[in-house]
Amino acid sequence: MRTTLLEWFRPTLRTDSQGVSLHTGRNLLSATPAANERWERKTFATDFFHKGTTIHSMCFVERQQEARLQLRISAEMGTTSLLGLARDDRGQIEIDTHLLPFRVLGVQLPFIDILTFPQHAHPVQRQLLRTPTSFAVRLRRQGSRGLWISGQGADLSAGGCSFLLAPPYMPNSDTWYDIEMLLTLPRSGEIRPLLNGEVKWVRASHRHIAVGIKVQHPGQRKALAMAVAEIQHALTRRPEDYLL
Repeated sequence: MRTTLLEWFRPTLRTDSQGVSLHTGRNLLSATPAANERWERKTFATDFFHKGTTIHSMCFVERQQEARLQLRISAEMGTTSLLGLARDDRGQIEIDTHLLPFRVLGVQLPFIDILTFPQHAHPVQRQLLRTPTSFAVRLRRQGSRGLWISGQGADLSAGGCSFLLAPPYMPNSDTWYDIEMLLTLPRSGEIRPLLNGEVKWVRASHRHIAVGIKVQHPGQRKALAMAVAEIQHALTRRPEDYLL
């Protein structure tokens, strides 16, 4: 029966001389050459959470000792660089069909040592990658001739966007709106997508109202996907870009 990478993290139970149950992990890199090759052939999607932002990255696993991994970063994407990453920062790594949370133990780019928590692994819920970017946006109820409400964009994906509005105006969830955006792309310059989107969530605070929009129209989703790809390309960095 095929053993998944995640199963190598699952603890096995043993008992010490006092009869106390202990959980131990297995070391994949000391297992078999075939198992070793499974790490060497694969790149893993990893998210690091640092200073309130998410840094998306792709990495290889260089070494494993039980729940500890040494990652080698091959590429990163985000408004914040991994150069600022510090011990005890958190993140998650996708292995097989699960996300494993982890804590950073040490950083010496392009290598990052982490401690994973396999007992807290949870299934991956596939979502379109939300890319942080700033843009002007305004909206009003679909088909309305009323006033537009202006806001500031926070992130963008191929399936929609999220943005911030000033109180007290609060859109209604599960309601469709006409949306105009002004995006400045790295290569294409200014574009003005016109969208019909459904409000999927609204989160209010004393400072602003955050709104998430989902777009269904295939042509509009294609336009968003092209914009996102251009932004992601500009945000992507490789270790050789900032390491001497």
